Amino acid sequence: VPVYLEVARKLVQAAHPEENPLVVDPFSGGGSIPLEALRLGCETFASDLNPVACLILKMMLEEIPRDGPELSDKLLKIGNEIKAAAKIQLSDLYPTDPDGATPIAYLWARTVRCESPNCGAEIPLLSSLWLCKKNNRRWALRPNVIRSMDQYPKVNFEIFKPLSNNEVASGTVTRAKASCLCCGTVMPPQRLRAQLTEQNGGADVVFDTEGLRVGGALMTAVVTIRPYEQGRHYRMPIDADYTTVYMAQERLANIQEEWESKGQNTLCPIPEEPLPLMSGTFNVPLYGMNTWGDLFTARQKVALVVLGQLTASAEMKKLPLALVLSRTANASCSLCRWHTSGEKHEGVFSRQALPMVWDYSESNPLSNSTGGYAGALNWITKVIKAWPKSETGQVQSANATDHPLPDKSAGVWFTDPPYYFAVPYADLSDFFFVWLKRTLPDHPLIRDPFD
Repeated sequence: VPVYLEVARKLVQAAHPEENPLVVDPFSGGGSIPLEALRLGCETFASDLNPVACLILKMMLEEIPRDGPELSDKLLKIGNEIKAAAKIQLSDLYPTDPDGATPIAYLWARTVRCESPNCGAEIPLLSSLWLCKKNNRRWALRPNVIRSMDQYPKVNFEIFKPLSNNEVASGTVTRAKASCLCCGTVMPPQRLRAQLTEQNGGADVVFDTEGLRVGGALMTAVVTIRPYEQGRHYRMPIDADYTTVYMAQERLANIQEEWESKGQNTLCPIPEEPLPLMSGTFNVPLYGMNTWGDLFTARQKVALVVLGQLTASAEMKKLPLALVLSRTANASCSLCRWHTSGEKHEGVFSRQALPMVWDYSESNPLSNSTGGYAGALNWITKVIKAWPKSETGQVQSANATDHPLPDKSAGVWFTDPPYYFAVPYADLSDFFFVWLKRTLPDHPLIRDPFD
């Protein structure tokens, strides 16, 4: 690759001996075209209407070339300090197990009630009962129905090691139809949606006044790693797991009350902006998730608020740290999945959509495993270290139809086609924007230049 890159740069110099050509991309998005132009020794001007895209452009085309690889060392140092400070504030919400094991993911299922007249059991919405589906490692959930004379029937799960695929039952939900494990009744999509709408999506646990779970999300398993042992381990949830969730809900309420007591002159710490319904792409509003904050559990919101506050108060450029927080948010949402064949936590944007996820994985942001803050930090530092030693580009928020540069100012206007309706790029970006504008409230690219 270095040989090809050097030859390409020499060809550009040969074609433009007097001065480096200016390459302009009027709707740059993440900046792949202007970044390649910089690698070839061109001057670049990148612009976009989307503030999230502009922040990425600012980082890639201006801050990394200007500060060089040293930026990665400083980012790693400050990022680790933020993680350490967050651990002090959040360790009680993400405790280690009594045997020293560290939970890296909590596996949850949203729930609805069976509406059959003779049943009323709670239906955990599970797309699959598999926990791990590797050739040499197989773990799954086995449902056991418990019946009594004076209560609704209920399902308890146990973790077992299946010898064949036939031993693992099918999931309880498909195409938004839920099957009751106790009576076999199939609940139609409209009733499932109605019940989840009453729960604002059903990602949070419902507790009584004593802190005991009475409904809402059901924890099905906890994934842990143990000191000096390889691989992931699976255990059933214990009372202490629910206690930390109850504590998180109380802490989130305190954050909300503290903000309200200040007169609400600032943004609410929890994203309350409306989430659009876009059939086939943004289906979650059909299930009661109507604000961006509804996508996150109480514990996830507390963690992101704490990390955001620490980021905003850090003594270095905030943009790299804000991008680390964005990557953490992507892994800290109730639309994340547990990857059974890879045995890893999977972030929200495995594809360009926000579909409903019935059984979701909640990562531990304090762990060093996939989904943690440390992993996000390492990814951003790797990008900085991979910088191809280019000149600095120029970035501006601008409308491509009314561009700030004159038509003849550049030798090349180079762009790829816009997504238009194929991908709702701006709406998807709001997932990150709602957290970025709380972390970087004074950044010039956050402000709307057309308002």
